[in-house]
Amino acid sequence: MRLLASAYLVISDYPSVLKLESKAAIYKPSVVNDNILIFGCARILSGDYPQAASFLKTQLVKGKIKERDIDWINWFYGFSHILNGSFLLAEPEFISLSVYSNDALIIGLSAYFLSAYLAKYSQKPENCLTASESGKNRVKNAITSIEKWKIEAEKRSSDVHIAIIRKYIDEAGFWLFLEKEQETQKTAELSAVMEEKPAAKQIFSDIPQPKKKLVEEIKTVDVEPPQKPVFDAEKPQPEKINYNSHIIPDRMYKEQEKKL
Repeated sequence: MRLLASAYLVISDYPSVLKLESKAAIYKPSVVNDNILIFGCARILSGDYPQAASFLKTQLVKGKIKERDIDWINWFYGFSHILNGSFLLAEPEFISLSVYSNDALIIGLSAYFLSAYLAKYSQKPENCLTASESGKNRVKNAITSIEKWKIEAEKRSSDVHIAIIRKYIDEAGFWLFLEKEQETQKTAELSAVMEEKPAAKQIFSDIPQPKKKLVEEIKTVDVEPPQKPVFDAEKPQPEKINYNSHIIPDRMYKEQEKKL
């Protein structure tokens, strides 16, 4: 039953998964209890987020769940609320999982969603961020690098419910281990530039500098100052005209008399 349901999920045949669930509920209810995550994920993948949340909540209330699945069912219950836009309903689930879960992947995913999504819509964002930081520290105490985080995810990739959220697991890994390192590196580079440390020279080493010869040529170019005009007595000089006077010059007056 589990293999068949997983196969239907892989080929996106969600109605067939739900038909299996209906038959199992009638003839062998324990099969439903053993495969809650598969049947819940089928509803999520089909886009029926309210029904997914309702189904998972019902199973949590019944309490007939394997201990290893409890935290994952709680996580997918909160995840279905996020997908449905019900952020306030998802918030307490992810806060609880960040603080109390013992599964590193669940803690990391919950902390990531609290920081990246839920804090923005929370009425008390400080609670989300506090739980998120607590979860991040708990994960990093157990898993010390993104490589080990990926190994942990790969170990459980055969579980369908892990495979369908692998994108978010990778995003959470980046947030946990690399995002802060990149910010720190950028800050260090900026400080080096401001203080003109040797590291700053390395940062700008790829920028082409002007050639030394060209710079020297520019500095040694002789620019002659503008010369004053040379006075030549043999050349007729232009007559000076007083533009501020209304008196007609004598020459112009005599020419007017001749015309008369």
